[in-house]
Amino acid sequence: GGGAASGGRGGGFERLAQPYVRVIQHIVLTHPSQREWVLGMLGRVWALSLEMATEEKVHAMELSVDMLVLLLRQGMVLRCLSVMCRWLPTAEAEVQRRCLVGVLGAAAPPYSLRFVAAVLGLFGVMQNLELLHHQDSKGLVGEFVDHVREQRGKYNLDDDANKALERAIAVSWA
Repeated sequence: GGGAASGGRGGGFERLAQPYVRVIQHIVLTHPSQREWVLGMLGRVWALSLEMATEEKVHAMELSVDMLVLLLRQGMVLRCLSVMCRWLPTAEAEVQRRCLVGVLGAAAPPYSLRFVAAVLGLFGVMQNLELLHHQDSKGLVGEFVDHVREQRGKYNLDDDANKALERAIAVSWA
């Protein structure tokens, strides 16, 4: 793909963001020992993004989510999902959707018990699951929800995870 910074937004922020994203991608892919440092830095970027004007805020959040998904794809799955659970309640709707698309696009059944619990945790912190009813996300989300519903006994869900799953089942993913 075109990378995280090719969303077509103008302004100085994007011009600054493109080289930043390339450097972070390089560090994540070639220096595994630095991935934890990158995760910490993304947390600082997220905190700063909360104080930005809306368009720049969304762009900074999207970049942070994209880098988190890259870290997740490099094996930091549960660590990144934990961070996402903390960040998502403060994210704009389109950033929440982008996050779920990234996570579900990086995984396939059979899922681990902890992965299912973490993704249902992400559903749990989202105010409105209807936001996921979008052309880029509804297929992925629907497949995940159907799979977990069919295999529910295997995943040993706690009360919160069951509530999140029931909320997700109540949305039509067709």
